Amino acid sequence: DPYKRQRPAVTKYFAFKTLLTLQANQMGYKLGRWLDAVYLVPMPNSWSKKKKEKMNRLPCETKPDTDNITKAIKDTLKNNDADVWWEKAEKRWSYNGSIIIFS
Repeated sequence: DPYKRQRPAVTKYFAFKTLLTLQANQMGYKLGRWLDAVYLVPMPNSWSKKKKEKMNRLPCETKPDTDNITKAIKDTLKNNDADVWWEKAEKRWSYNGSIIIFS
């Protein structure tokens, strides 16, 4: 069974794509020729309440890179993403993880 041999990162990637597809379909969202997104990265549980309050909404400089998230979104939501001519993305710390796509 090939799924049993997948690396954890690959399994996580496919789970992300499945969830993104499901949510986009539920909302009737279609990615056009530009992408403007904010990636809200959940803060680690190990951080203190004080540190979380300080870091909330500040830029996040950890992996995954914004370009990798953006590429995954384009690969998931477009059959051919060659027509995407403009993209802007930022990654910030948040209490809850989320992706906000402006259209």
